[in-house]
Amino acid sequence: MSQTQQSNPLHDLMGGRRGALDSALPSVVFVITYLVTGSNLTVALVAALVAAAVLAARA
Repeated sequence: MSQTQQSNPLHDLMGGRRGALDSALPSVVFVITYLVTGSNLTVALVAALVAAAVLAARA
């Protein structure tokens, strides 16, 4: 019995792996930077914005 690989509709709606990365990475960078810098909101926001800008520039 052969199984065919079916497409995941949520995966497709998010834009595949690239879309998931684009939407998740700035948040992850924000949280990690916020925790590492001892709750420095400004640095965490700038780091997340830079990560988002780098991802946008690669598109």
